[in-house]
Amino acid sequence: MEYFIIYKPATGEELMRGSGPDGIARLQQLAPDRGVVIISAEDAANVTPLDQIAPGLLRDSLWEWTKIIRSQMLVRGALTDWGVVDSDANAILNLHMKAGAAMWLNHEGIAGPMHFTMRDNSVVELTPTEVLKLSGQAMAYLDGIHEFARGLRASLDAANTALGVLAVDVFRGWPAI
Repeated sequence: MEYFIIYKPATGEELMRGSGPDGIARLQQLAPDRGVVIISAEDAANVTPLDQIAPGLLRDSLWEWTKIIRSQMLVRGALTDWGVVDSDANAILNLHMKAGAAMWLNHEGIAGPMHFTMRDNSVVELTPTEVLKLSGQAMAYLDGIHEFARGLRASLDAANTALGVLAVDVFRGWPAI
């Protein structure tokens, strides 16, 4: 059984409590100004006020949400000057392969062209130098997602109270495509 509370990150205001089978909290549709934390069975049974739940428990819950969101963000695509490229594991391997080929072409003094298929299945024609730039931009975009998550972790760790932890909005602010 999983117990959760939906709340407003800006204020820590509790909006509703719920429970259900494990994973039920992930199925909640959150309004733009809402967050959700998983709480212990004891806190649920005692109806412990949200601002009195152990900060460590709330921190752990929000860090789990951060990792879930980060994982989803990493595979939804990466923004480049040429548009969005795929960013799943095979796409990243392809980007590295293209970058390696581009380095070799540059070394040999061959100007290209090279072709790359974007996430929307459009094909762009690039010089080897542009392929390196596209690959670098995609990797920097994905690293930005990791950097954002690291910042959230630091903010969660720095918070000493339940309300301080809840004020860290892990649900919004991620890099946009």
